[in-house]
Amino acid sequence: MAPYQFDETCTLDERLLALREDLIGELVAINQYQRHAMETRDRNLAEVFCHAMNDEKEHVAMLMHAIMMLDPVQHRRMMEMMGQMPGLPPMPPGGPGMPPHGYNVPQDKK
Repeated sequence: MAPYQFDETCTLDERLLALREDLIGELVAINQYQRHAMETRDRNLAEVFCHAMNDEKEHVAMLMHAIMMLDPVQHRRMMEMMGQMPGLPPMPPGGPGMPPHGYNVPQDKK
């Protein structure tokens, strides 16, 4: 039986382990802040949670950028996936992570 033939490189850089572990932590934090924002009835507190959640999203982007810089396969696959998303709606005015008018917190949470 012939050995498997793979056409992709395998990047075994220890830094990737730390980056991916940190990425997991940031994603967990995003979900936690979102859960807290959804559960509170205090609009001001919900805005604090939303702000913290959006900060974590920036950290996710920074970590993904670093991972892509170190791992050519991850870079290629991420770029391929992004290219396959033509149906995404355009970003709101103000750019990524910036709703047009403050925080996007439901009005019924007072």
